[in-house]
Amino acid sequence: MQRRSFCKSMLGIGLGALTLKHGFATEHDKTKTYVLVHGAWSGGWCWKRLTTLLRNSGHEVSSPTCTGVGERTHLNTKAVGLSIWIQDVVNHIEQEDFSETILVGSGFGGVVITGVADRIPKRLRKLVYLDALVIPSGNSAFDQLPPDVVANRLRQVEKEGNGINIPVPSVESFGLKNLSDIQWIASKLKPQPVNTYMEKLSLKGSIGNKLPKVYIDCTSPQFKPLIGVKRLIKTEKDWDWRSINTSHDAMISAPKLVQEILQEL
Repeated sequence: MQRRSFCKSMLGIGLGALTLKHGFATEHDKTKTYVLVHGAWSGGWCWKRLTTLLRNSGHEVSSPTCTGVGERTHLNTKAVGLSIWIQDVVNHIEQEDFSETILVGSGFGGVVITGVADRIPKRLRKLVYLDALVIPSGNSAFDQLPPDVVANRLRQVEKEGNGINIPVPSVESFGLKNLSDIQWIASKLKPQPVNTYMEKLSLKGSIGNKLPKVYIDCTSPQFKPLIGVKRLIKTEKDWDWRSINTSHDAMISAPKLVQEILQEL
């Protein structure tokens, strides 16, 4: 009897070791995979605080930088548009062989994750729009923004962006209050390829492609260009709506709050 119990114990230890070694999922496995997609003028660097928190909690996290910004600013040309940014993230997820991915988009990154979900829904588990732009198929980002915002940005493209880029806006416009945060971001932001805002989003299905969708509304202060978009989303029933009392770049101003919501999903 004792020998039988000993054998069962050793078998359990052996299977446990095999599970850890080869990464086999168990009913107790709570590890999640997050891919974090930055917004305009930004890059994968903006998620640094949040990725640290999530990884320290045992999750797999990746934050790719799209073509033409961040450390990939040297690839910025007039040809860089929305479809290239979508393909950047699709390629990243496929190359890393991610599955059951919780795909998070901040700001303009919301448009990107909508396009990604339309192309590779089987690799995704859920979409999270972090104070993000949401547009329907057949529209561009400029089509969804207030006309005065669009007109101002197009003027800047001609005067300061060589007809190719939307110049970096005032960092204060994102609602950040901490001086060190403002200085850090100001040192990292790069001009945004204007065609990412001009190219129309083309979807085969609906927004989210039938995947669960979460919208995290950053309320203090409200990012004015998104007020109209948020008003429309709140009228739709297939969104899980959350609010946090922080500024637009919540991954910088309140990474712990964002982490708590993401880990609940």
